[in-house]
Amino acid sequence: MASGNQPPYTVTRDTDGHVDEIRDSDGLGVPKDPHDQRYCDFLTWASHNQWEIDHKQFPLYKEQTFFSSRDRLVEHCRNCGITLATDEGFLADCDRRLVTKGPWFDSHHTENFYTVFRASAGPSSNNSFDGTVAGDSGIWVTSQLIDDLGRELCVDDSDIRRLSAWPVPRSFVTLDISDFSEYPAGQQLLIIKSLIQLVGTRRYWDIGRAAHLHHGYEEALCIGDGYVYVFTSVLDSTVFAAHLAKLIEVIGAKGRLPVPFHFRIGLHFGEVYSFWDPGRKGWNYSGSGINGSRRVLEAIGKDRDDMIFMSGEFKDELVRTNDATSTFRAILGTLQNRGRHRDKHGNPWRVYELNQSAVAILPGDLQQ
Repeated sequence: MASGNQPPYTVTRDTDGHVDEIRDSDGLGVPKDPHDQRYCDFLTWASHNQWEIDHKQFPLYKEQTFFSSRDRLVEHCRNCGITLATDEGFLADCDRRLVTKGPWFDSHHTENFYTVFRASAGPSSNNSFDGTVAGDSGIWVTSQLIDDLGRELCVDDSDIRRLSAWPVPRSFVTLDISDFSEYPAGQQLLIIKSLIQLVGTRRYWDIGRAAHLHHGYEEALCIGDGYVYVFTSVLDSTVFAAHLAKLIEVIGAKGRLPVPFHFRIGLHFGEVYSFWDPGRKGWNYSGSGINGSRRVLEAIGKDRDDMIFMSGEFKDELVRTNDATSTFRAILGTLQNRGRHRDKHGNPWRVYELNQSAVAILPGDLQQ
């Protein structure tokens, strides 16, 4: 490893003054191959340190970062808070592609580097998403990698899609503890911990429709007085919500909760923007989709608890994806239309009530 003022690379030149050989601080040769991340790291170092190199051969006019490794690119964008821009004008087989420009040309090879743009603030009337436009990121990738990224962008649970300025569809389960602020602080802690234990205890879930949902959510976000659980499937989120609601009811009735509590659960389906949360070391979300499950509970009011309510958007997605299995029949057969209600912002919500007892199947020792 390089130390002090010792540069991490040494370079020899040919008789024309062009870079002939690159070695790292351990004396190992760095191949001048754009598909080798070690070479990309050298180009990045040269750019960021404004190293004197032949600009005809290495045209580095400002700080730039080079990648041939998809994982290294993802790590860089996560750590630096970079959102990759997308644009409707660049189409993949079925959907949008990453915006690219280029090429950056290494005269020793026929391989080109292409830049990926980052999302910047712009007018909402621009052909972009929600007031974002494409801005220069200084990030260059190989043509092979840009093709791989374009394909991954079309997969809505991939890291590249989540790093992009392209929303992803998700279903959200918000569990709100009733009258949480009225509990002493120590009891609030015990309530949140008991939720973690209920969701994390495998034997509570290894039965029936819930068998694959033990930690089957994409993310679990603590919101102080409860949790938001994120799913890619409305069916999974419905079964999860019903099973968890029934667990709380039965285990509470048996006196096995450290602090008895009541709850309300709201379900919503919608699009959100995702971002990497370094504090949680996990994905987080912004947008109306994640807020919707909370808005459903606001609309229905605080005088009804130990119940599950879903938005009209969530119910419509259940109907759209219905495959006529017994699980769908059990869910759709129990829904009750509770009419339209307005949230605290005055926005109307069509609300449906789900009977958790008709969906959840508990282990034998918990059955009533």
